[in-house]
Amino acid sequence: MLEDLIYRELGGIQLIIGDGFKGLDEATTKYFENCIYQECYFHKKRSIRNKTAKEDKDKMDEFLTNVFNSSSRYKLLIKLKICH
Repeated sequence: MLEDLIYRELGGIQLIIGDGFKGLDEATTKYFENCIYQECYFHKKRSIRNKTAKEDKDKMDEFLTNVFNSSSRYKLLIKLKICH
């Protein structure tokens, strides 16, 4: 898939968002030197929820919503009441 983008001489790629497919993050840095790989929100959330105890899933959903909706780390820490 990424080789096809190179073959078509696509350049200037700075960010690739994927579904957590194994090896895609390594391939991203192999084929596009300064590119960042990021797992999409839906797949990242699902992956985290799958590793969360059933009784904690609601709390984890609220936490992840705060994380992904925060515009900065500082605002996130205030929302989570970690700093004042």
